[in-house]
Amino acid sequence: MSSMFRNLRRRSRQASQDEYIKPSSSTPKAEPPVEDSQSYGILEWVPNDRATVDIVFVHGLNGHRERTWTAPNGIVWPKDLLPVSCPAARILTFGYDSRTHAARDLSKQTFHGHATTLLQRLSLLRRRTKTTRRPIIFIAHSLGGLVVKSALIHANQATGTNLEHHRSIKLSTYGILFFGTPHQGGNGVALGKVLATIASAFIFTNPEILDHLEKGSEWLEQQLDYYKFIAADFDTKFFYETIPTRLPMGKTMLIVDKNSAIVPGASNVESVEVSKNHSDMVKIHNNQEEEYKNIEDYLFLMSEEASLKVERNWEAEKISTATAGISIIQDDFHLSLSLGYRRNQMFTGRDDHLRTLHELLSGHQTNSTVVVVGIGGLGKTQVVREYAYRFSHEYTSIVWFDCHSLETVQTSFLQLAQRLVRHYANHNSSVVPPYSQLAQHLSMAGAIDTNGHVKHPVDNKSLVVDAVHKWFGQKGNAGWLVVFDNYDDVNSEQFSDGRLFPETSENGKILVTTRRRECARFGRLLEMDTMSEEESLELLEKSCRAGCKSADFDTAEALDIVKTLGHLPLAIDQAGAYILTMGVPLSSYLPLLRGPLIRQTLSRKPSVGWQYSESVFTTWEISFQRLEKTQPRAAELLLLCAYLSNEDIEIELLRRGLEAIDPKAAYVLQESIGELSSFSLIKLKVTGAAFSIHPLVHAWARERLDSQTRSDLVGRASSVVSRAVTPSEIWTTGVRTSQDWILERSIVAHVENLSRWLNEICKDDQTYFKHSQQWMTMANVHFYQGRYDRASHIYSRIIAARDLQFEPSDADTLMAVQAWATIKRFQGDWTNCEALYNRALSHRTQQDPNHLDTLATVQSLAILYRHQGRLEESVKLYEWALHGKDGCGYGMEEQQGPTHPNTIHTVFGLAIVLQKQGKHHQALGLYERVLGKRTIDLGDLHPDTLTVKHNTATVLCCLGELAHSQRLFEDVLPHRERTLGPDHPDTLRTIDSMATLFHEQGNFELAEKHYMLALEGRRQKLGPAHPDTLESLHNLATNNRVQGRLKVAKSMYLEALQGRQEQKKFDPENLEVLRTVEGLGLVAEAQREHREALELLSRALDGYTKALAQHSTEVTRTTDSIGRVLEKEGRKEEARSYYRRLSSTESTESTESRTIREVSM
Repeated sequence: MSSMFRNLRRRSRQASQDEYIKPSSSTPKAEPPVEDSQSYGILEWVPNDRATVDIVFVHGLNGHRERTWTAPNGIVWPKDLLPVSCPAARILTFGYDSRTHAARDLSKQTFHGHATTLLQRLSLLRRRTKTTRRPIIFIAHSLGGLVVKSALIHANQATGTNLEHHRSIKLSTYGILFFGTPHQGGNGVALGKVLATIASAFIFTNPEILDHLEKGSEWLEQQLDYYKFIAADFDTKFFYETIPTRLPMGKTMLIVDKNSAIVPGASNVESVEVSKNHSDMVKIHNNQEEEYKNIEDYLFLMSEEASLKVERNWEAEKISTATAGISIIQDDFHLSLSLGYRRNQMFTGRDDHLRTLHELLSGHQTNSTVVVVGIGGLGKTQVVREYAYRFSHEYTSIVWFDCHSLETVQTSFLQLAQRLVRHYANHNSSVVPPYSQLAQHLSMAGAIDTNGHVKHPVDNKSLVVDAVHKWFGQKGNAGWLVVFDNYDDVNSEQFSDGRLFPETSENGKILVTTRRRECARFGRLLEMDTMSEEESLELLEKSCRAGCKSADFDTAEALDIVKTLGHLPLAIDQAGAYILTMGVPLSSYLPLLRGPLIRQTLSRKPSVGWQYSESVFTTWEISFQRLEKTQPRAAELLLLCAYLSNEDIEIELLRRGLEAIDPKAAYVLQESIGELSSFSLIKLKVTGAAFSIHPLVHAWARERLDSQTRSDLVGRASSVVSRAVTPSEIWTTGVRTSQDWILERSIVAHVENLSRWLNEICKDDQTYFKHSQQWMTMANVHFYQGRYDRASHIYSRIIAARDLQFEPSDADTLMAVQAWATIKRFQGDWTNCEALYNRALSHRTQQDPNHLDTLATVQSLAILYRHQGRLEESVKLYEWALHGKDGCGYGMEEQQGPTHPNTIHTVFGLAIVLQKQGKHHQALGLYERVLGKRTIDLGDLHPDTLTVKHNTATVLCCLGELAHSQRLFEDVLPHRERTLGPDHPDTLRTIDSMATLFHEQGNFELAEKHYMLALEGRRQKLGPAHPDTLESLHNLATNNRVQGRLKVAKSMYLEALQGRQEQKKFDPENLEVLRTVEGLGLVAEAQREHREALELLSRALDGYTKALAQHSTEVTRTTDSIGRVLEKEGRKEEARSYYRRLSSTESTESTESRTIREVSM
């Protein structure tokens, strides 16, 4: 072949002296840069049945399998010149989608994919033409050189039994001519980006390819490193450009300089200078060009040795394959247990998790993968490690992969590959381990050197991972367990699809630990939770004593510590290590978990004997930083929630609030929550409507922030909550819905938390005023949830701040004053309540006595007077509110209409006064009017409607219609419990009133049960001295009295009387005081203490007579009681005088009950 090549070469040079070779008739002219699938794959440019060598052309960046090699004069030198110079060659060209920019969608193939395609197409052609062992010379330009290198590396890794036709390409390759191949990118600038600028007709960028072309790219470094091991097998020529390429804007640059175009350290190579730019260096105009003469000479020299060298390659392969068939390597699939850590002697509890884990991994389930999910710090790794030690006897091998990052998992695969090599070498009978055969046996041909060391892989999947996977899948290798620990980076391509997992089939099991919930799709889920209280205490004791029994262990203090740490194992172990190391008592550790100290405390990692990779706070910081890069909105949401309560964070609350202040954040809210759940930084409730945050994660999220960021987030969180709440004034009607009460009930804990943090940043009245809107909303939430003390405190601060900014007559200030007065009224603080109402009324009356704001204050003051027993004054104020001052005819009813919610609300209040006055039929008529209107406007179950139903039930009870009253109470109670909550003051009021109903029915046992429920609820919610609490105590005393439990009754009456009299807000002759005095009088009568009874009853009658109408229930009842006692004393004439008085003032409503009923409002 060489003599024929030489003779023809001489003739071609002689002919060229007379004239240049003209372009062939088939030579294409310059065409627009259009790509299609017909430009891809292998094309036989010059078929040759008698060929002894294949020359394969591979184009470069933004190249084309024909245009790349075409000169401006139309000469396609591989077709027009080379057949004359190389008559014994078959000339092929390979095309692929190498565009960094394109007018259509790009191929997703990268270098590895293109290399595989080259191997497939070229080997297929050579098998079809029965030329498998024919020598190959590659000629590659730019990017094409990387494709050729990758193809040869891949072919070298193929074994005789695995894609042997791919391996044949490597065995048959003799030489390579690289033209401007960017082995290290281009002169400090990504080659793809530079050439993309030149290719101005194209518009899209393929980032996968461009990333590989950056100088110092990890992929290129791996290629360069691994290619060194096979470079000596080829005769290689590196051609490099010397003329800069002209770029847009008049700039020029060397795309691939000499340093980039040569593989450092490679043997059997030669570098060649080309006086052209990057693109023109492969465009040859005629056979007289110096460059072409160089190519011609190199091809001649390569052909001299190609056949003999390739023949030797095949012979060596034959011997190696034959030797590999001799069974000198015995498979032994039992690897000794090696987890990198000794068994954790501090491991505590977790028996339920270990038992469940064993059940999931036992048997022959369809899916042999188990995924252990949980927040960082739960001890997932420790549980799985303990499982491995405890059940190692059930597995042939247990292999551990550290998946903290791609680098650590690559290292784990390399370490396992190295273990396999040593394992098989140790089980081999040869004096010198046959590492080459081991490499073939383990599918790592070319990756193991003569000393048995596994070389760093070029491609994690194609070399070590594949080899390890094949080992797991070998016949006879069954019963193994593979652990992928800390499998958290599921956003990266290498981790997202589980490609790192071996096929389990029936061979083995896979166990995954992760914080990412979406990993559950890989297998069956085991969701870990925090430790039990008992386990937590045991772990803390073990950790802080560490075998020393001399240390004191205070269980109560230890319980405080583990509760504060949220029963999180990592935090508990860290606490124990600190206590042991520092030699301090348990009591000194709790202060370190409060305020700013918690960050320093839980970031400190013990220096000795620590089996965890990170400290508590550090482990979450790593997850957070990863989240912050990929989902910044989710990260911001977590920080915002750090200032709410960590439990029951309602998604609806966040949605409503964010829609008002940040619609973009609201739009991606569900996605953000999904990401936080994915990282196990939050825990979704079963309903999916709310989530919780572990208390330590909650604290960490706050303590990682600087003061300014913290202040900004507190303000933002406050705005979110306040904007989520329906705007409404204190004690308004017709504005709020049932859902408002339900939502606010669910967010009280968040309001509490926000109040604490907002207090921290509101150092003075001016700052308080700046956030007054948020404060007011939070106060209103407290109020509507019956948390009057908290609401009162906030309003006192708001008014103090406003008084510094505005005049006393400021409208908004007066509105706040009235709101605070109403809160005081609900607190039972009637003295301060009246002063505040009068302040508001004084300024408003001066401006306009019939303004709607003024009338609202008048109506509120009327309610107060009703509570104080000033019933006649209350009626007058209601008349003012309804019809204007002095009956001028310009009140609420005239200004807003008889059916307006404000008018209806005022009518309702008047009805309550009438009921208090004993005018029950009139009151019932007004209640029915209000109930009808509210049912239409608000609905049957609205809290305001339920209030009217409650009061209607009380007046029906007074009228003796007990069955009807009971039906109404039984309708009201469950709806109040659901909407307002079981401990809301209105709910407790209904319970107390139902007790009175049962009392009237004679069911004293059931009455006592309900009175006790109301009393205990009110003590906890409102306090022992609140008027409502004292009312329940009074009613319970009455229930005991009628059952003859006189001592108990008297004690309760005295307690109620003392409470009422000690409060300055109670008039000594207040109706509530008088009722208790009357009760004590009746106890005295039953105890036959007639003198004391007469004294007490007379005091009550005098008070009733002054406050109520002569025919009222209270007056007639007490008059009758005095007459009865006098009669018992034998003072019959005096008794008759009381009976005559009773007869003359007999109530016109004779059917009314003699027991006053409690009324809502």
